[in-house]
Amino acid sequence: MDDLIKLRNKIDDVDRLLIELFETRLGIVKEIEKIKLSQGLPIRNQVREFEIIEKSIKNIKNIDYADEIKTFMKEIINISIDMQMK
Repeated sequence: MDDLIKLRNKIDDVDRLLIELFETRLGIVKEIEKIKLSQGLPIRNQVREFEIIEKSIKNIKNIDYADEIKTFMKEIINISIDMQMK
C-alpha cells in the first residue's frame, strides 16, 4: 500500500504541474484571441491544429502513448477554441 501512496503522490505532483502549465497556456490563448479579433481572423485554424498535434506526436518519448497524447492535445485545442469563442 505504501507504494500505491507514493505513486499517487507523484501523480498529484504531475497534476499540479499540468494545471500550472495549462493556466499559462490559457493566458496565451486569450492573447491570441485578442490578436485574431483585432485582425479579423477566424478563431479556428485547422492547419494550426494539425501542426500542434503533429508536433506533439513527434515529441513523444514512448510511442505507445501516441493515441492518448493525440486525444489529450485535441481536447486542449477544443478547450482553447471554446474559450476564445465565449
